[in-house]
Amino acid sequence: MDPTAPWEPVGPQAAVRPPLVLLRWGLAALGTLALAWLSLTGDGWVPFLSGVDLGVHEFGHLLFSWAPRLGVALAGSAVQLAAPAGLAAYFWWRRDRLATMLMVAWLGMSLNNVAVYIADAPRMQLPLFGDDGSGAGHDWRAILGELGWLEHADALAGLVRAGSVLAFLAALGLAGWFAWQDLGWRRQASYRGLPLRRR
Repeated sequence: MDPTAPWEPVGPQAAVRPPLVLLRWGLAALGTLALAWLSLTGDGWVPFLSGVDLGVHEFGHLLFSWAPRLGVALAGSAVQLAAPAGLAAYFWWRRDRLATMLMVAWLGMSLNNVAVYIADAPRMQLPLFGDDGSGAGHDWRAILGELGWLEHADALAGLVRAGSVLAFLAALGLAGWFAWQDLGWRRQASYRGLPLRRR
């Protein structure tokens, strides 16, 4: 064995094929772009995934049903955003890079969903789960009305939508960074914790 030979990783990730790496992360990026397009165009409703968001949102209300009225109203959107953010942190800790990227994309979708909800507060045009048409079940109308900020709904919605765009861009950035890591695996073996051997 040549003691001056460079180190290389061994194990299941040792044989990295650039075309497969590009295919994997390219498909992940395309999925993120498709989710961003579906979220940011039209009314922001994404088939199936927005239904999951709605379930998480309603669970947030249930989870904080003991809180004051304003807290219960805020809890729906707060838990809706905390779920993908918390899962992204968990998968980052687990070093599951694809799942991390997908959770950041989900956060982008959830942020846009909340932005649409905020923008509807003065208008009350969205069909809402459990609302009788009076606006009593409209979380963001109640929140902004209580705070006296109803006239600022569009500005707040714009800020949240900007956060959505940034989350989607972050997901795309992660896809590019992870692809670069995989393509530069020899240089980054120690960072990724792979066992090493002499060539």
